[in-house]
Amino acid sequence: MNKTNFQRFIMIVRSAGFIDPSMIRSQNVLNFAYIIYLLSVSIKVSPAKIEKLVRRWLVMAIYVMMQSEINIAIKDRSPKEYFSEIIENCKNGFSKYGAIVDMEELKENFKSHCIPKDMENWTFDDYNDFLIQRRILVSEKIRRYYKKL
Repeated sequence: MNKTNFQRFIMIVRSAGFIDPSMIRSQNVLNFAYIIYLLSVSIKVSPAKIEKLVRRWLVMAIYVMMQSEINIAIKDRSPKEYFSEIIENCKNGFSKYGAIVDMEELKENFKSHCIPKDMENWTFDDYNDFLIQRRILVSEKIRRYYKKL
């Protein structure tokens, strides 16, 4: 392993916003990003293009993993049931699923996590609409971030 290549790769990872190892939960995400980096170096891709490729891969891989983890946490519960409980707990200053106990902070959290509005009113029958709207919101968020890279 070339120390200079590895150091440059780590700088790219950090420049993508991953400044702490806990922010990347899968070693495979890093391994594949490093493969992209090394292959790009070996075929003499420009450093700026390499940086862009690696950063974009990291962002996309992390968002895909986050989507999977959220779906596992919700499991078989309807959006109405799950979100109503979160909102009610927050209104009562209690948090079963995290540290948020303020409604404004909860709304901001929903927005930052691309959760469509009024989820507490959606039933299980609306779940496909939820997925469609959430994909749109996530895509818009990724597009905004991706263009900044």
